[in-house]
Amino acid sequence: MHQAVEIEDLQEEHPLRQKLSKRVFTTLQISKICRVSIQTIIRAIDKGKLRAHRVPNDKKRIKGPRRVLGENLFTFIEEQKMLGFVSAVPPPTKAEEKLPRIIPGMDKNLRTGHIAKICGISISKAIGLFDDAFIDGFEKMKGAHRRIAPESLLKFLVTKFKWNLDEIALRTGWQRQQIATKLQEIFLPIGDILSPNDAQECAIV
Repeated sequence: MHQAVEIEDLQEEHPLRQKLSKRVFTTLQISKICRVSIQTIIRAIDKGKLRAHRVPNDKKRIKGPRRVLGENLFTFIEEQKMLGFVSAVPPPTKAEEKLPRIIPGMDKNLRTGHIAKICGISISKAIGLFDDAFIDGFEKMKGAHRRIAPESLLKFLVTKFKWNLDEIALRTGWQRQQIATKLQEIFLPIGDILSPNDAQECAIV
């Protein structure tokens, strides 16, 4: 048992995990990191080997682009035994660096910059999600200063991205127990939305 803990700790400290953590990647970026074609990455996603989510498209009848959380990418690389073959991870883009570094707690409304940071998209795309009613919110001033309640974001992340509690906690910095409590308030019955394990955790909070 003691040895298992030590192995897990070593995995947590892997330098590649640190570089991928708290970032979101496109299929093009992943293909360059893994040194394979985009089609190979898409097939891995379609077969369930690489967990990904789609960003809703402004044109609702067209499927949006795929995005992959850094932690899920590391899991994929590890499971495919590619740790010794991956290329250098590209540094954050200028657009990424301009996004807010800190996400407010669940007691405060969020700005479109926070949504962009959490979802791994541009601010203009986050504004589009608001304007096209994918995420509910309100405007402090007409045409500007959009604000989104944490409840609206959680509903979007669970129903559109199909994120679990771990993924939401990773991207927002919110506590799992807080997320579980809020999800329980939003969804009834919650078992129709979350995985059985996550639904059970929310039900007992």
